[in-house]
Amino acid sequence: MLPEKMARQMYAKNREKILQHARNARRGYFIVNFYNNYDVKISSEKDDKSEFSFLIPSALEFLDVKFNKALTDYLTYGKNH
Repeated sequence: MLPEKMARQMYAKNREKILQHARNARRGYFIVNFYNNYDVKISSEKDDKSEFSFLIPSALEFLDVKFNKALTDYLTYGKNH
């Protein structure tokens, strides 16, 4: 399980890359996958090897809200929620 502090640091470090992807997205959504090796990958599908992931609509105004809710759910309920 990723510690909250590390997940937040990973998000902050990759936030601009996530925003750029959202601006250029051709679909209405995409998924951000976080891994135990502290890597972050953006994809159109959830990677089962990721430790934590969340779905992002291309509507950028909800990016931080979606991340915070997904992280809270992950920390509360674990990976399989």
